[in-house]
Amino acid sequence: MAQLDLRRSNKALSESERRLRSSEERLQLALDAGHIGTWAWDIARNRVIADANLAQMFSVSPDEAANGAPVERFVTAVHPEDRWHVEAILAEVVERGGDYDAEHRLIQSDGRMRWIAARGRCEHDGQGRPVRFTGVTVDITALKRAHEAEELLARELRHRIKNIFAVVGGLVALSARGHPEAKGFAEEFRQRVNALAQAHEYVRPHSPGDVPSGAGETVLGLMRLLLAPYRQGGRERFVIEGEDVPLGAKNGTALALIMHEQATNAVKYGALSTDRGMVRLTGERDGDLYRLTWEEVGGPPVAGAPERKGFGTQMASRSAAGQLGGSIERDWAAGGLNATISMEREKLLV
Repeated sequence: MAQLDLRRSNKALSESERRLRSSEERLQLALDAGHIGTWAWDIARNRVIADANLAQMFSVSPDEAANGAPVERFVTAVHPEDRWHVEAILAEVVERGGDYDAEHRLIQSDGRMRWIAARGRCEHDGQGRPVRFTGVTVDITALKRAHEAEELLARELRHRIKNIFAVVGGLVALSARGHPEAKGFAEEFRQRVNALAQAHEYVRPHSPGDVPSGAGETVLGLMRLLLAPYRQGGRERFVIEGEDVPLGAKNGTALALIMHEQATNAVKYGALSTDRGMVRLTGERDGDLYRLTWEEVGGPPVAGAPERKGFGTQMASRSAAGQLGGSIERDWAAGGLNATISMEREKLLV
C-alpha cells in the first residue's frame, strides 16, 4: 500500500513538473515574440539579473546578465542624450519606491539605435530601505519607425493639400482678371477657400509639439475659424457667443467634423439655404459638461424630423458619443432646427 501511494505521489509530482515546464515554455515564447526582456535588480548587492532578451538589447553577454551585472553596465547603453533623464527617474523611484516608467533610446555595441519602453517597481523593507527593483523592458523600435513613417506621410499630405488650396485660389484670381464683372464673386470665393485652408490646418491630426496657435485653441475659436467660409457678401451667417473652453487638437478634429456636418445640412436644407437665414451658436459650461447650442432662424419652414438619418448624421452622433463622451439632441421646430451638442470638458482637452 505504501509503495502504491509513493508511485501515485511521484506520478502527481511528474505531472506538476510537466505543467510547470510547459507554462515556462509558453511564457518564454510570448516574451520572445513580444521582444520583451525581464530583469531584477538586487539593490544591496548592486547586481542586475536579466534574461537573454534584455542582455541582447543592452549589448551585455547573456552569461554576465544571468549571473548578475552592476546596474552601471546597463545604464551605459542608454543614449547619451537620454541618460541623465533615465538616471534621474531611477534615483527617484529607488528613493521613494513605487512604479518605474521610462521610454528612451539605446546605443548598441555595433552602433545601431533602439527604442525601448521599461516598466518596473521598487520594493522597500520595513525600515524604508530599497531592496529589490524588478521589471520588464519592451523593444519598441519597430513601433517608433512606423510612427515616424506615418508622420512623414502626414506632413507630405499636409503639404500637398496646402498646395491644392493655393492653386485653387490662384486660378480664381487669374480667371477674375479676364472677367471684371465677376471680381466681387471671385474675391468672396477666394476668401472662402482661404478660410477653409486655415480650418484644415487646425483640424488635421498633429504630432506632439506641433499644435498651431491662435483662435483654434478654444472651442468657440475653432467655430469662428471653421464657419468663416459661410460669410455671404461680407455678411456673417453665424452669431457665435457664450462661454468658451480650451480644446485639444485630437478631439478638436472630431468636433470640427460634427460642426461641418451641421453646416453642410444647413446649406442644403436649413437656414443657410436662404439669403436671410442665420445660425446662432452658443457655448455653455455645465459642471463637467460643455454644451454647444445650434439654433437656425430665417430658413424654410420645417415639417418635422427627416424620415431617415444620412451617413454624415450617424457619424456625427457616433463621434459625439465615442470621442467626446456626449450626445447630440435635435429638435425639429417649425421655425428651424435646434440642436444641442453635449461633451465632456475633460475629453475636449485631448
